[in-house]
Formats: sequence, C-alpha cells, structure tokens
Amino acid sequence: MIVSTSQVRPALVAAFILLAVFVAGCGGFTSKGPQGLEGSFGSPVIGEDRVYVSGVDGYLYALDRLTGEFEDDAGWRVRIGSGVPQPSLVSGPALDSDGSVVVVGSEDGNVYAFDAVTGDEKWKLANPTGGEVWSTPLVRDQTVYFGSHDKHVYAVSLDNGNQKWATPTGGVVVGRPLFFRNQIIVGSFDKKLYALESNSGRQLWTVTGDNWFWAGPVTDGSSIFAPSMDGNVYAIDRDGNVLWKHDLGSPIVSRPVLVSQGLMVASKDGKVSLLDTDVSVAEGQREIAFTNIHGDAEVTAPLFAVGNSVFVGSQDSTVTRIEVRTNQAGQASVRTHWCLDTRHGDVQCETAGE
Repeated sequence: MIVSTSQVRPALVAAFILLAVFVAGCGGFTSKGPQGLEGSFGSPVIGEDRVYVSGVDGYLYALDRLTGEFEDDAGWRVRIGSGVPQPSLVSGPALDSDGSVVVVGSEDGNVYAFDAVTGDEKWKLANPTGGEVWSTPLVRDQTVYFGSHDKHVYAVSLDNGNQKWATPTGGVVVGRPLFFRNQIIVGSFDKKLYALESNSGRQLWTVTGDNWFWAGPVTDGSSIFAPSMDGNVYAIDRDGNVLWKHDLGSPIVSRPVLVSQGLMVASKDGKVSLLDTDVSVAEGQREIAFTNIHGDAEVTAPLFAVGNSVFVGSQDSTVTRIEVRTNQAGQASVRTHWCLDTRHGDVQCETAGE
C-alpha cells in the first residue's frame, strides 16, 4: 500500500486507493506481491467492499476497499482480451446500480461484464465493435452505453451484451457518456458533442467546438458541462443551447467534478479552476478561484471529489489534494492541502499550519 489506513480519515481511504492508481498510467502504484498493479488510465469506481480498477497491465482488478489488496481472497483480478504483449486497459470500469455487475471496455473491440463479487465472466459483446473501446461505459436502466474507435456510440443489454442500437458520429469516441434527462450526452473527435435519445440512439442535437471532446461531460441536473481540448468548458441546456463557455487557456482532457461552490476543472497544463455555474454571471467573472499543480505536471486523469476535497492525479506520479473553502463573507477559495508522491509514498506540498 501507498499509505497506511491509520494515517487518514476512513472517508478518504477509498479516495487514496482510487487516486494512487489512476495517475494517468504512469506507474504510480505497485501492490504488494510478485505481480503488481502499476497504474491506470481510467477512473476506478468504488463499490460497497471493493475498488474496481482497470490496469495498464491489461487486467481488471477488484481491490479490497480498506487495504488495496486483491490476493488471498481479498479481491480478484482477471485478464481482459488477448494479445502479445497484453494490451493495456484504457477504459475504466463501471458498476450497475446494485453493485453486482462490473463492465469494462477492451482494446479488442469488446465490452466485458463480470460478477462483481467473484470476478466470473458473465458475457462479452455478441458482436464486437469495429475498433478499440477506450470509453468508460455508463450503466443505466439495464443498459450499457459506450463509445468506440469505430466512431459509433453503442447501447447494449446489461443482461447479455446484445446490441440495442449503434449511432455513428464523425470521429472516435473515447469519453464516458452522460445520462441527462433521457438523453445520452457524449463527445467525439469530430469536435462535436452529441445528444442521443437513450432508447433509440436517435440524434437530437449537436454542439460544435474548436477541438476534440475527449473528457466526458458532467451535470448538476440542470445543465451539462462539457470540457474540450480547445480549452473551453461549455455549459449547455437540454436543447443544445450553449449557455456560456469559459476558456482555461490549455486543452482539457480531464473530466471535471462538481462541489458545493461550483465546477472544478483542470486543464492539461495543471491549472485547476473553480467556476461559477450560474448563467447570470458576467463574462470575465466566471472563474471564482484557481490554483496550479506544482512543477510541470500535466493533468489528464479525471478529477475526484470527497465533499469539498478535490483530488488531482498528474503525470509526475503525484496526487494533489485541493481544498475548496468558503469564508464567513461567502467568498470561496481553493488551495493545495498536500501532494502525495505515489512512487515513494511520501507527502509533499503540505500547507503551512495544517
């Protein structure tokens, strides 16, 4: 393990495990034992007892939520797909609503479903896609939604993997889809964000940016927030109208997160900004506060939040904890609380007096 569970609050244990392994696949984590998980490109998910992680070594892991172990009946791992050498897993895992099934995409064009407790395979796609599946699946209402390098968005049955529909786009689709008011919202490398009817896959609208929509969008229930590699975050309503956009000045490939004070978004160059999501905010006043990740670290991994603590994995194998706070006057601020070097297990960048 990277850190002892006695050193942190129980509510943050799973966050440590989660972020220590997804430092963008740069070898930031090694488990105990002869064979270790070296890192992950996708965002792990936290179940009731386990954390599910797609490894750069081509295995899907179920880690014990409190210890991070997968051996000696603490969890399991299973090899995904085939090939020599074994291809990495880029797709992150997804759990169904009751936590009994975990699904993940593969370089072989398949999506696989496993029993979340035992790791036994339940199914793989009856008809594989025509390209690699880097997209982290979305599981909703007994349906699995995901994108493929073959430029399509797919919906398949959670029960057996049979295809329900496939909708073409003009480019590769790698981001995690978002379910928003019976729409599937997903970005493509054709510089468009698509809204598809969830039952049929029928295209409802598109929004065009100036570069790829790589990272998956998020929602507060009223608006969609879609980051683009053109450096902008686009706020969009259910009908595809752009409410506002904000330029961070650098490509965005990291999925943002919402906290009580607003939207936290990280650009690739390491700037982490807190944005006001209110439509009425004047242009130029959208950014409430910001901080920069130390050094020259690039940020490509999804952000993760526990309360008002936001965790950022960066390409230099560090995890940074950023605190979002509101003072008595109602003004919000962000600041680095600490940085964890996952290669050595030592905490750096500690805020003075804390």
